Amino acid sequence: MASLIGRTPVATGNSSLSHRRALLALGGGNAVEWYDWMVYGLLASYIGPLYFPSGSSVSETMSALAVFAVGFAARPLGAIVFGTLADRIGRRAVMLFSIGSMVMSSLVIALLPSHASIGVWAGVILLASRILQGLSTGIEAPLNSAYIVELAPEGRTARFGTTISIYVQVGIVGASLVCFLTSSVIAPDAMAAWGWRVPFAVGAVGGLVFLWLRRALPETLHTAGDAQAEPARVGQV
Repeated sequence: MASLIGRTPVATGNSSLSHRRALLALGGGNAVEWYDWMVYGLLASYIGPLYFPSGSSVSETMSALAVFAVGFAARPLGAIVFGTLADRIGRRAVMLFSIGSMVMSSLVIALLPSHASIGVWAGVILLASRILQGLSTGIEAPLNSAYIVELAPEGRTARFGTTISIYVQVGIVGASLVCFLTSSVIAPDAMAAWGWRVPFAVGAVGGLVFLWLRRALPETLHTAGDAQAEPARVGQV
C-alpha cells in the first residue's frame, strides 16, 4: 500500500546527517520554546514587584501569575489559527514565525523597563509579550511533530515523531537549571533588580541559533500546483 504521507527529502540523498540536522533544528527550537515558556513562571516572584507594584508581595506575585495564565489561554488560539495557516502557506514559514516570535518576546521581556520607568505600559507590554509566547507555544509542539514526521526517512517516522517530546522535557529542565544557577551566582538584591533578566536573554540567544538552523529546512506542504504527485489517499494501492 502506498504511503499516506507525502514526504519531502531533507536533502539530496536523504542523508542521515541531513535528517539529524532537521531533527536538531525542529527539536532544539521546541526545547527553546518550552524553556522560554517556563522561565516566566519560575521567575514570577521577581517580575511581580517590578511590573505590578501594590505593596503586597502576594498580590504582586499573583498579578504576574495572572499574566502567565493569559498565555495559557492564548495557546489553543495559536494552535487553531497557525495550524490552519500551516496548511495554506506551508510548515516552514509557520515554524520560522513560531521560533522568531518567541525570540522577540523573550528579548522584549529581558529588556523591558519596569513600572517605575514607564508606568502602566510596562505591564501592558509584558502581557502582550506573554500572549505572543502563548500563540507561539500553541502551535510549536503539534506542528513540530507533524513536520518532522513528514521529513523523516521511510520506516522511521514514529521514532522521529516521538523524539520531539524529549526536547519538550529538555526545555523544561533547562529552564529550571538556568534559573537555579543564575540565582545561585547572583546576589539576592541583584537578582531582584536585574539578574532575573539573564535567563530570558539566554533563551533569546538560543532561539536565534535555532531560527538560523530552521531557515535551511525544506517545505513539506504539497499543493495542487506542485509538480510532485499528490500523496495517495486512504485505500489506494
